[in-house]
Amino acid sequence: MSTQLEIQSVIRLEKIHFPILNFKSSGLIIHEDILDGANMNLSYDVLFAKEEDNDTFVVKFDLNLKANQEKESFEANVSMSALFSSDKSMGEDFRNSDFVQVNAPAIAFPYLRSFVTNITTQAGYKPLILPVINLTLMKKKEDDN
Repeated sequence: MSTQLEIQSVIRLEKIHFPILNFKSSGLIIHEDILDGANMNLSYDVLFAKEEDNDTFVVKFDLNLKANQEKESFEANVSMSALFSSDKSMGEDFRNSDFVQVNAPAIAFPYLRSFVTNITTQAGYKPLILPVINLTLMKKKEDDN
């Protein structure tokens, strides 16, 4: 018995953009280990262009980090957009597929992780490495709510 392969349209990650980057700390100099106990709130959404331009979509991440340690505090807000394009028009089935809703965010998330690690290091803090996120479970929890 032979299996026929379904030919997929080519999907490309075109570019990454960080429209929001905001760091706040309570003082001029804070202990670099303040990020050890940071609370993280991460959300993402998949956004589509108008109907007439249905060969692109954007995965948008919003990250909020907060840390408090004795008299010191730290807060960061980061928003990242990842633009994906397709060589074919995307129908409703594709828009709702696991590829768009889970796999594309999983492709883009390492760019956010790397950016946060680099920017915290460059800002003089201990490198903050975001945990690996199971986006399949995250999406399932979101769908259940």
